[in-house]
This record gives sequence, structure tokens and C-alpha cells, in this order.
Amino acid sequence: MSNVLVTFASWEERFVLGTRLSLKEGGFGRLLVFYLDEYSDRTKSARAAVEGDCARLRIAYRSESLRVGFPSANWLAVVDIIRTEMAALDGEVMLDISTMPREIIWYLLWVFRENVEPVRYVYHSPASYASDWLSRDPRAPRLVYKLSGVSRPDAKTALLITVGFDPDRARRLVSWLEPDKLLFGVQVDSPFEKNQATMADYRKALSKSYDCHIFEVDAFADDRGRQAVESALQRVKDTHNTVMASLGPKMTAIALFEIHMRTENTALVYTPSNQFNEEYSHGIGRRYEGAVKVG
Repeated sequence: MSNVLVTFASWEERFVLGTRLSLKEGGFGRLLVFYLDEYSDRTKSARAAVEGDCARLRIAYRSESLRVGFPSANWLAVVDIIRTEMAALDGEVMLDISTMPREIIWYLLWVFRENVEPVRYVYHSPASYASDWLSRDPRAPRLVYKLSGVSRPDAKTALLITVGFDPDRARRLVSWLEPDKLLFGVQVDSPFEKNQATMADYRKALSKSYDCHIFEVDAFADDRGRQAVESALQRVKDTHNTVMASLGPKMTAIALFEIHMRTENTALVYTPSNQFNEEYSHGIGRRYEGAVKVG
């Protein structure tokens, strides 16, 4: 039996360190690495490092490039690549979401649901984040292919966001959608000192804007914050179509996917950024593992 590890290349140290930790566990016969063509120079050495590890461990290595501004082409590429990989699957799939864009996480979970149940995932937290900005100059948000839900024509629009350390993205989403109701999930606990001050800033800025309900969510809990999000959705489930965005820790992306698959009048939205800090994070912190039922 040969398991498959699927990951996304980054210049962050945790990409190489986390991949090495997973490969050392053994049982992986294949490694599939996606990466963004626009950042290929930044990730070249990291990709070469894990390719070298695979050669030494006799693990099949495959890398595939995607493009930032081409969601339809990315969708088709991911679906084709994963279906090809799954045709030869004789083991389990491990999805490393540590440095993977949320849009790609959702593409992968959608196509995995055809073949794999459940999908195992791993998330490696960094040891620390950049002290100033992480990303900036956000692009126009976009609904995610196959995950935009079924809208009720007579319903108003609500926007639910689980927030993190990218306030520009959150502001861009709110101004883009101008929702009738705003639901903001602030991270209740975090290993990072800046979390408390950042969440307090969100509360202060949003308390006077829109019809806003602020709730607490814990992405690091066993349910990845799902229960807290579902509770918040009860406020709008009978009156609104809800657009949902994950901007906090990556595990909330999985929670929102699970909720969307069971709630037809919800949609997933992604907000790409034009710039990412080259010092986005440093080192590697805690490892989180779990499984998600994608069917």
C-alpha cells in the first residue's frame, strides 16, 4: 500500500520542514506538489529540497504549476491531475494545507469527495509570523467554482468571515459585497501574541459598521470552529443567502467546506492578494492533524 502526500510549495520554512516531518512518518509512495507560477523563483529552492528528499527516500515526486489570476484554468488542472492520481491510488491521501491557498484547498476537497472518504489533513503552524504585514493589495474577491451554492432569489445577503492577521482582505470583502448582515468570527485563542490585539482591533472597527454580529471561533479546536460557525449561521439561515470566507487559521477553511456541503444556500468566496511578505513566517510550530468527511 502506497499513500499520497499532496502539498503546496512556499518560500516559508515550514513548507520544507513540514514536508520532511510527514515523509519521515513513512508510508508515502508519492508526493504531489502544487505551486504558483508567479512565485516559482521564490519557491524553486524549497521545491528542489523536497524533490531531493524524495529521491533519497525513493518516493515518486510530481510538481504542477498553477496561475494566480486564472481560476478556471486552475480548477480544470486540479481536477484533471487529482483524478489521474486517484486512478492509481492504492492507499490513503494526506493533504498538507499549511501553505496552501484556501481556494486550492476547496478545489481539492471537492474532487477528493469522488474517490476518498475521509481525507486526512495536516497543518503545520509557523513558529512566528512577520511583525508587520503578511499580505496586502487584495484583488477582487471571487466565488469558488462548484462551491457557490444555490441562492434563494427572495433572500438578502449575509457575509460570514473567520478572520486572521490580514485585515485588508477582510475590508475588501465587506466593501465588495456590502452585505445586509455581517457575521465576524474572531479567533478566541492563539499561540501568537499579536492575536489578542488584532482581534480587539476587529471588534472596535466593526462594532459601529453594518448590522454586525461578532462571535468567537477556535480554529484549533477538534471541530476546527465548525460548531461556532453553525451557531452564528442560525441567525440568518431563514432570511439570507450566506457567503462565507476563511481568513483565519487554515483549519476554518475545512470547517466552512463541511458546512457548505450540507447547506445549499451558502457560498464560499476567496480573496487573492497581489503581494505577500517574503518574511511571511519563520520556523515551524505545532502540528495539527485530522480527517474531514468530504462526501
